[in-house]
Amino acid sequence: MRRFICAAVVVVCTVGLAMADDIRAVITKIEDGKVTFQELPKEKGGDYGESKTMKLAKDAKIHQGKFNKESKTFEAGVALELAAATEMVTKAAGNEKSKAKVKGSIATITTEGGNITKIIIGGGKKKKKTD
Repeated sequence: MRRFICAAVVVVCTVGLAMADDIRAVITKIEDGKVTFQELPKEKGGDYGESKTMKLAKDAKIHQGKFNKESKTFEAGVALELAAATEMVTKAAGNEKSKAKVKGSIATITTEGGNITKIIIGGGKKKKKTD
């Protein structure tokens, strides 16, 4: 009986981890606890995914991404308040100088059970210093 319970716990944990999904996307709007985004193309020159809107979980974590040179991926950096993230996305979406097909902030979005649980906003260019 003890083995059965342990096996059941392992299966439930594995299924829970498998249900979480990471999406690379361009966030175009954050408003009223909802995030609107379009998935990035899977291959260079491909088409963006359809525009989707998902609810932000109450305990969702939002971070400014930092680039890890060793793994060549964006990782969670400084934690952001929802207002700061909304301002970043609004500024990026309204950038008239951008030549991108879809204007907004590039991010990795983690979803679980139809809600967004984590956002890592990254991909911005550093401003050049002028002395």
